[in-house]
Parts: sequence; structure tokens; C-alpha cells
Amino acid sequence: IDEGDDDGQFEVDLQQVIYAHDASVFSECFSLDGETILTGAKDGTLKYWEVQSSFLRREFDPLIGSVLTVAMSKTSPLAVSGSDDRMARLYQLDKSSSPKEVLVGHTHKVYGVNFTRDGRTITTTSMDCTLRTWDVNTLVNTRTIDCHTSSIFSQAVSPLSPWLVLTASDDHTLAAHDLRTAGTDPIRRYIGHTKTLWGCDIRYDEMQYISCGMDGVVLLWDPRKEDLPIKSISSHTNSVHCVEYLPDGRHFISSGRDMSFKITDAATGATCISRRAHDGHVFKVTYNAMKDTVMTCGADACVKLWSVRKHLL
Repeated sequence: IDEGDDDGQFEVDLQQVIYAHDASVFSECFSLDGETILTGAKDGTLKYWEVQSSFLRREFDPLIGSVLTVAMSKTSPLAVSGSDDRMARLYQLDKSSSPKEVLVGHTHKVYGVNFTRDGRTITTTSMDCTLRTWDVNTLVNTRTIDCHTSSIFSQAVSPLSPWLVLTASDDHTLAAHDLRTAGTDPIRRYIGHTKTLWGCDIRYDEMQYISCGMDGVVLLWDPRKEDLPIKSISSHTNSVHCVEYLPDGRHFISSGRDMSFKITDAATGATCISRRAHDGHVFKVTYNAMKDTVMTCGADACVKLWSVRKHLL
């Protein structure tokens, strides 16, 4: 492991490697308590793991094609996946290896899935340019929002409000949506990237958004200002696949095609930590506050867990 940059604010150590799949791992997520993880891969497999022991608790029925995105509910033992067969699938983690339901409606690959904060709604996004919402109890497709002129590759739900969703698109824009409104137009559309967007997130207080993509730039946004990013950060040397705020709201994590993940100070743009994480693209990076752990996954078919300690300076 290349130790990379270190400004002394954080201590990051590789604590675990899970040889999870037989092909690139495109997506991953933690359970709320950090005890379990879910991983999805190019080989069509979706797997549910115990973190401490690396025990494979369940391998779900394999797909013909790739699992592109995964999410776990914070309010119930449910998970959802999206795949390149145009379907999203809902699973009961503690009951069956088969889907509880297949969510049919998208007409192209499903690259984004999530549960809203209250756990009542599933959000899915696709290369068909739409954001769809599904009632968790009835599994009815409650809304279809045609919100971009090209593929949607990422989405983020607010950690505060169950109605706020971001979508990031191949049309180079980031869009904010209010699920309480009847219309299909975004409440804001943020313009600043010059190529396809691959990742986005919402800060805990909803006072800042973040986006990343093929142009290798991370942009920070004031939600009220659509045409002028707060800051542009170019710490990666290639396209950036993923961004996520840390719980303090001051720092964010990112990963990309330069094989690294980074922790960055959002206020200054300074890189606090940079680690070479995988032999190939790092498709996803995420953090669990209960365990102070960062998880990465990549083109080398591995999932890695990193302990994170923040020093009081």
C-alpha cells in the first residue's frame, strides 16, 4: 500500500481485505451499525458479509449481467440493488436468497438505488434519464421523473429530509428534486462540470452539495446558487467515481480511476489523506461512523476496510 499524502489530521490503516468476487466490485454499502456489508459486482453476484469475520452470510441468486449499485435500509432488514438488465430488486436480508420483489419500469441500466431517510421510499435512477420512486410497503412505482437529457449515473438522498434527492448525469448537470412537489422539473440544476457526472452527495445539514465525474474535478455547491460552485478541487489525477461527506461536514472522501481514495478538507481543498487502494479503478468509497471505518471496492475484485482516526489538532 502506497501511504501517499498525510497532513497529520487523520490516521488511516488498512485493517481488512475481502476477496469478494470474481470480477470488478462496482458497489458496496454498510449496515447502519457497521457490522455487515453488502457488495455487488460485474460477475452478477450480490453478497452479504459479516465485517469482523469476513464470513459470507448470504449470497443472493446470481444475475445474468452486472450488479451496478446497492443500498441497505437504515430502518429495516431490506436491501435494494440495481443492475444492467434494467431491473431493481428488493431483498429481505434475513430471509431469502431470492428477491422479495423485482421492480420493473426502467428501460435501461439502473445505476442508482437508495432508501429515503424514513425508509418508506426506494429511489432508483437509470440510463433511461429518469428518477423513479417506489413505496416500500406496496412496491408501487409512485413517481417517474424524466429529469435529465442523458443517462443518470448517480443519486443521493438527504440524511435529513426524506423528500430531497440529488441526481448526477451524463448531461454534465447535477439536479435537486423535492419529492413533495407534483411536477417533474428539478427545483435546481447545477452547471459546472465539463463531462459526465459519476457521483454526488448531500451534507448532513443540507447546506452544501458535492459532485464529481469524468472531468477529474470535485465541485462543492451552495444549494441556492446553480451556476457558481463554492469550490473546485482537482486532487485526483484521473476521473473521480465517488464522493461522500464525512459526518463532521468539514471533510469528504473520494475515489477514482487513479487507484486511490482521499480524505479532503472541504473548506480549504487540501488533501488530508491519500492512499493507493486497489490495483485498478476504485469505484466506490463509503464511511461508517459507528466503526470509524472507510470501505473501498475496485476493479481488482476486492473490498478493503480501513480504520480511520481523526487527530485533534
